[in-house]
Amino acid sequence: MSRRWFDGIQLEELDRGHNDFKYAESKMRNTIGHSDVTGYNIKKRCESLRQRSNLIRQATSPDIHLSIKMSRRWFDGIQLEELDRGHNDFKYVESKMRNTIGHSDVTGYNIKKVFRINNKYTWPRYERRRGKIYREMGRQQLVEEKRLFHGSPKADVIAKQGFDRGYAKQSGMFGAGVYFAEHSSKSNNYAFGNHQPCSTHSSRKCSECIRKILICRVALGRKYETTLRTVSSLPQGYHSVKANQGLRLQFPEYVIYDDDQVYPSYLIEYTTNYATAAASSGGCKIM
Repeated sequence: MSRRWFDGIQLEELDRGHNDFKYAESKMRNTIGHSDVTGYNIKKRCESLRQRSNLIRQATSPDIHLSIKMSRRWFDGIQLEELDRGHNDFKYVESKMRNTIGHSDVTGYNIKKVFRINNKYTWPRYERRRGKIYREMGRQQLVEEKRLFHGSPKADVIAKQGFDRGYAKQSGMFGAGVYFAEHSSKSNNYAFGNHQPCSTHSSRKCSECIRKILICRVALGRKYETTLRTVSSLPQGYHSVKANQGLRLQFPEYVIYDDDQVYPSYLIEYTTNYATAAASSGGCKIM
């Protein structure tokens, strides 16, 4: 396939046998609605890949082989870009996962795959929401943003579609919001569901089954901070809630009430290592 880059845009000509070529050909053929059109002769099918500036810089760096080794799959404006283990972003994710373990029963992780998420739908919505927060704060300071964890059995769906508070429960500690954590080990408890066991071994502390977690860019804006269960919705004049460590919580968490206030940046597939006593009590073998 010919690959030509210009100003961060790539038109990638696909071979006729490529799945995306077949998809385009089939979609063109199956969506003919005008009676005077009998068919099409597809000559070329090019896919436009708009890369972020750091990838463009890599194209002229000694690490170009790392970019080439990444798998690039776009579907309807969404790209899950699998990163090579030597890539700086892979190392960042691995380090952030390891350095934010707070629970004593978690001894480490085995990172299997890291996907960088490029989503042409959720990113513009995030930028617009962040801009609105900036204006609401009087344009006097930059909007505070944090890279936070979110664990969910639907992490891969969220990576493609974004968050949907329609699935959030009002019974949550701070109402029907989207919850995030500074500690990977806290979000790890939600990877199979809310402190749920894996389906294969029925163990909450399984070290064999693959878990999925997201690292998200969250626009916090003006935070309402508390150590108690004092709110069930976003207080007026604030953009997020930060629940600090206290009687109710061992580890802090953040809550937002607007789906556009978060952009999923990385999807991680991994397994969790537990201390021997903790794992054995969960009925699952240590790997």
